[in-house]
Amino acid sequence: MTVRIAQISGSTTTGYWNPVEHLAFLIKSSQSLKGLPDLQGSLSWCPVDDVAATLGELLVSDTKPYAIYHIENPSRQPWAEMTAILADALNIPRNQIIPFNDWVERVRNHNGPIAENPAKNLVGFFDEHFIRMSCGGLVLDTVQTREHSATLRKRGP
Repeated sequence: MTVRIAQISGSTTTGYWNPVEHLAFLIKSSQSLKGLPDLQGSLSWCPVDDVAATLGELLVSDTKPYAIYHIENPSRQPWAEMTAILADALNIPRNQIIPFNDWVERVRNHNGPIAENPAKNLVGFFDEHFIRMSCGGLVLDTVQTREHSATLRKRGP
């Protein structure tokens, strides 16, 4: 059995999110640089405890396993909704929600400490892969996984 896992988010109980990954870096850099990228498309974050429960269900299932499973939150959310929430939480004025490429340039050109702008370490990823991987260009089919996982079935369609 092969399992492909999409974006893992924080726990449903604590909200804790891995602080050393691209989305945490995007948020920290946006906060420090007082600008947030205007992202189009959709996002799909699956809580870490749901990922763990789904993996457990797949491993102990009595049904004949499929060769490949995908774990992704099957309920996608528009980035526009999340961007507004993040802007408010980070005290970023709406006029500082800027085009993604402008945000990447702001990250690239900032000369302050890397702790204030950790996304600078991933500027190549943001240039080449972020939009496709994080804005709905890559959607994993979860039909088979939801068939064998009650946890993921509860998450969406």
